[in-house]
Amino acid sequence: MHTLPPRALLASTPKVNASWLRDGYIICALLLGPVVAGLLASAGGQDVAVHWPQGRGYDLVWLALFYPLLEEWLFRGVLQTRLRAWRTACRQWLGVSLANVAVSLLFVACHALTQPWSWALAVGAPSLLFGWFRDRHGSILPGVILHCFYNFSYFMLNGLPAAGV
Repeated sequence: MHTLPPRALLASTPKVNASWLRDGYIICALLLGPVVAGLLASAGGQDVAVHWPQGRGYDLVWLALFYPLLEEWLFRGVLQTRLRAWRTACRQWLGVSLANVAVSLLFVACHALTQPWSWALAVGAPSLLFGWFRDRHGSILPGVILHCFYNFSYFMLNGLPAAGV
């Protein structure tokens, strides 16, 4: 039996593209999250439970981890990727693809099913940002990390929804 030398084995292992880790825009986007969450807190408008940490950690895990993972996989991973297969959807304006705009409009519409329109519209800009990173790096991972961090920042500063998840 022929075995590969250790160096050849390492060379044949697929590498994860982590170029986005060196993207300065990621740092800017991470820093922007808590700032925007603080601005939203000062704007008010959401009915939140002020004493949310008492027995609500499970809700936080859903809102700050599982929902963002599911949403990024579906919207950026499946839908945006499929739309980008069409040449027209790859057209860009100011660096934002038509596929990203279409998916972000659907993202806002889906949020409007459970939130007031004003709050649903507020997810439009982050959605475009997540999609922009997906287009830029060919991966949903930057968007997943940003989405989780944004949701976590928002709920830490503003509390969880009063009616539960």
